[in-house]
Amino acid sequence: MDMDFYRYGFHSGPDTMTVLSVLAFVAAVVCTVLLMVLVTPEKRRAKLNKFFRAVADICNFKGFLVEYIVRALYIFLTLFYILVGFFTLFVDPLTGLLVMVLGPIVLRVVFELTMMFIVLVKNVIQINKKLPGQADDAVKPDAPAGTDPAPATETVFCTQCGTPYDPSKGGCPNGCKE
Repeated sequence: MDMDFYRYGFHSGPDTMTVLSVLAFVAAVVCTVLLMVLVTPEKRRAKLNKFFRAVADICNFKGFLVEYIVRALYIFLTLFYILVGFFTLFVDPLTGLLVMVLGPIVLRVVFELTMMFIVLVKNVIQINKKLPGQADDAVKPDAPAGTDPAPATETVFCTQCGTPYDPSKGGCPNGCKE
């Protein structure tokens, strides 16, 4: 067969890949703008259907997919090491036994450290949501548009007893001298 046939036909050569890459880039830009305008704003969330609410949650990082990926990867790799160790028992019993026992133990330690980091991030996010004066608390949904909410007061903690108090209303409510 003549090699010129491939030169003139539709194939995955450099020219075709360049065109497809440019098309993919343009489509990604258009989809990003549409998602940012129509799906991700919190005020539009109530009007979205179930699918686009899930897309909005993913795009706004309401939940982390990494946690589920790490769990699935841990289960897969643990089963993989156990099965590899089992099959290795028939060739080299000592190596097979070591892989079956030590593989899952090492994996558990590594994945526990990873999950500790993920849980730490989730806990920090929960703590930040509970703290007064956060960005989410600053604007109330029932406030008229274009008005500034009341300025948040700064909470100070007593250096002696640790009680929180508003410095604009005086010192520590327990009467501590600071």
